Amino acid sequence: MLQALLAERFQLSLHRETRQITGYSLVVTKNGLKIRPVPTSANNQLNVKGGHMTAQAVSLDRLALMLTNILHAPVSNDTHITDLFDFQCDWTPDSANAENAANDPAGGVSIFTALQDTLGLKLEAHKVPEELLVIDRAEKPSAN
Repeated sequence: MLQALLAERFQLSLHRETRQITGYSLVVTKNGLKIRPVPTSANNQLNVKGGHMTAQAVSLDRLALMLTNILHAPVSNDTHITDLFDFQCDWTPDSANAENAANDPAGGVSIFTALQDTLGLKLEAHKVPEELLVIDRAEKPSAN
């Protein structure tokens, strides 16, 4: 109904398109996980403020979702680990997108390095298909 209204009022036409975009795959480092599983808990939470992340009984799927928000790029959990974990991780917020930078000039640690050093997890860049809506045409609205 909304699409019909937009098409009529704004002469809006669009189509869906799949494009390959850069994303990340969350994997275990060759040295293994540095965090240990915890028992299932009803009190699970994941908090991020600035460059500090605190997790209580959180799955790696949920961590991947949070990393998607932090990095502004899709992150998939390719560890195949379903356990829950408690952990803390600190990084320099401005270095979140500095994928290959071990340290930034100010002496902070990138999120990529922090994940490896603190959790034993690594983000590997790869292309992922992403479905997009592409606007073909849009005009000023017609008069009432």
